[in-house]
Amino acid sequence: MEGKIVKRLWLTLIVLVVASVLVACSDNDSDLKEKENEETKTNEWEVSPSFKLGDYDVIGKEGSVAIIEQPIVANQIDNYTFFLWGDDSTSLLGPIRIEATHETTGDMEKVIVANADSENEELVWEGPSPFLSGERAFVTLDLLFPYEGLWKLDVYVNNNKIGNLTVEVNRN
Repeated sequence: MEGKIVKRLWLTLIVLVVASVLVACSDNDSDLKEKENEETKTNEWEVSPSFKLGDYDVIGKEGSVAIIEQPIVANQIDNYTFFLWGDDSTSLLGPIRIEATHETTGDMEKVIVANADSENEELVWEGPSPFLSGERAFVTLDLLFPYEGLWKLDVYVNNNKIGNLTVEVNRN
């Protein structure tokens, strides 16, 4: 009888120790995720880093989304080439969508220009499907930012978020 009680006590002690370890690990994961979220929010409003992609200088995040580095001027239509990476080539099939959010105002704006330089010119949420090229895709879009400042571009293909980048738009 005494042996059974000792075994139960040991078993209870082991269960308590294992549970404590699991809770401690869970707390560390939560702290790590919280720290990553804070860093993301801080970095969200810094111009995305630049890197070399073949012959191009681009800004963004390799393996996610990048744009050829060039001056961006408010109220001026220009074309910009985006490079996109996905889990597989099928994740890059479908229309591209850009949700552009201004840092100061928080306004989310349409910035893709459809039918540029024509009487049917209009700002739209979605543009054409990117072209697949090996492990990534690319698409050139006409964009128009209504005012200067930092803009976060959330980029989607076929309604699946590919990534985001932050660009600086300068005064005209």
